[in-house]
Amino acid sequence: MRRLSLLLVPLLLTACPRLPTYDYPDPPATLDYGPHPAFLGSAVTITGPATEFGKVGAPIYDDKNPGHAPYGEMLAGRRARVTLPATPPPNWTTGPVRTLIPNVLPIFISDFCSLNTITASVDATYAVPSFSTASASYTGQLRAQMSPGSPYTRAFPATIGSSASGYLLTGRLVYVDQDVTLTGKMVCTYQDPSNQTLEVNVELRAGWNVLREQGQVVGSRGDAYAITGGAADYTVEP
Repeated sequence: MRRLSLLLVPLLLTACPRLPTYDYPDPPATLDYGPHPAFLGSAVTITGPATEFGKVGAPIYDDKNPGHAPYGEMLAGRRARVTLPATPPPNWTTGPVRTLIPNVLPIFISDFCSLNTITASVDATYAVPSFSTASASYTGQLRAQMSPGSPYTRAFPATIGSSASGYLLTGRLVYVDQDVTLTGKMVCTYQDPSNQTLEVNVELRAGWNVLREQGQVVGSRGDAYAITGGAADYTVEP
């Protein structure tokens, strides 16, 4: 589980020893390549899984535009309610949709990949938010003008499945400016040596979408990953 655990480090670093630990259901025994619906809407409020490290009732702010009003709040049960704007505000991470995958899974760097067949059906542009909220261990007042630091944790993505041999995340929010389909496969080899295999099968519609990410150990020197739609994990209010 060495390589998979590296992907979970960013999530675990936001915790502190005083925080409770959670039991998660086991992820599916096999990788689910979909496709599954990803579309949420154009300007919507969503409710669903969020970080386990957030403080119930804490507002959710945008790291890149700290003067903006809160976008939502943390709810009980490792959930959040967030309102997504009709168009992304300035400073969000953006780029051609063909570069989205390294943003979601940065271990997949083309320089180390012997195979990359992932294609986009059109030259769409994507944007991804960077939402933070107060850590459950933080007892002070969360202020929009403060930069995220130790009192803060990322509001998304959310762990919804975890075991010794894999994990399942949801809540990777993505805005695209036009309908686009991403499909294909990447195989990358690193100096371990270890093979990392990723398969993508997702249809994104103009507006807001959400991705599911699944990882699984498939042998002593290999991990496999799948990215598909995660709209079923969230309820949507227009």
